[in-house]
Amino acid sequence: MDSDKLAVLNVCIEAGLPVLLWGEPGTGKTSIIESMSASLERVCETVIASLRDPADFAGLPVVRPEGVTMHAPAWARRIAAAKRAVLLLDEVNQCPPATQGALMRVVLDGEVGDLGLRSAGCDVAIVAAANPPKIGAGAYDLAHPLANRFVHIAWEHDVEAWCRGLLAGFPNVSARRLPEDWERFLPEISAFIVGFLRKNPSLAQQMPREDEEVRAYPTLRSWHMFAARGLAAARAMGYGLETQVAQLLLVGAVGDGAAVAFLQYARQMDLPDPEEAIANPDKFKVPSRNDVQAVFAAAVTAAALAKRDDEDVLAQRFLGGWKALCRLPPDIAYVSAHQLMAARPRKASIPNMGPFRQLLAAAGLI
Repeated sequence: MDSDKLAVLNVCIEAGLPVLLWGEPGTGKTSIIESMSASLERVCETVIASLRDPADFAGLPVVRPEGVTMHAPAWARRIAAAKRAVLLLDEVNQCPPATQGALMRVVLDGEVGDLGLRSAGCDVAIVAAANPPKIGAGAYDLAHPLANRFVHIAWEHDVEAWCRGLLAGFPNVSARRLPEDWERFLPEISAFIVGFLRKNPSLAQQMPREDEEVRAYPTLRSWHMFAARGLAAARAMGYGLETQVAQLLLVGAVGDGAAVAFLQYARQMDLPDPEEAIANPDKFKVPSRNDVQAVFAAAVTAAALAKRDDEDVLAQRFLGGWKALCRLPPDIAYVSAHQLMAARPRKASIPNMGPFRQLLAAAGLI
């Protein structure tokens, strides 16, 4: 597997994005995932999904004095006891429809029966593997709702790399930990996506036909949970929107058409860094284009309101964000200014209203 796709897998595991590898049998999918898990100091628990019943994922009903509970199987309890883990679900598209339905909550929420793997304190990543339907024995089409719960990666084997490994030994996969502050890139990426979808609302939600074999396709969920969070995590690991890693991740999250259109849109943007604008609101260069100004206003507002434990810091960021918005045309920045003022932190004093005084007074916010 090439290094870019390994990097996408690395990003998804560390950011907690469910990821599905599609590839022919016997090409090392499982061994790569196990090796990467070890590199990231994660326990790897492999479950052959095609051999399981729906109750293995939805939980086994147990009658107790307080009522019926859905008891999780042993493999789920082992994951819940770990601090960091990877749940590898193999052969997912060989599961019958009922089992695929039971998998949906496991994949998206990390919940097995009444046991929440994440609420139990485990940082668990969900990785699945599947063979193409024409190859897999007894394979089913992947249910569209289940497919939309994954970032999809096409797994391709490299014969020459395999030959070198057979002669000299197969190397362990090297992977990187995600920086703890990676979510600081979410406001900017989210603003890009909001600006794009406002211009291209038809690409927000495109359900495939019922008879269509599908992998990734755009929905509000995949834009939010996979595209925004995935691109922010990739950015934190040094993969900007111009890199092959970010492009592969986006294609795997929302499909080819939506990904290509978004990347073309993003390349046309020359967005100031919202963090720098909040820190130095009098020094950033105001974008000249109205559409870029609108995206920038949304990014500044989201960044200024991002969760902070220190209320004094939050109040300071609110003020910096407000000053940055005041440098933009009021008709373009008003929606963001309204949002920012409505969420003013408790410790933040009311700033100079500048160009927004009349509009905010009419809205009853001052």
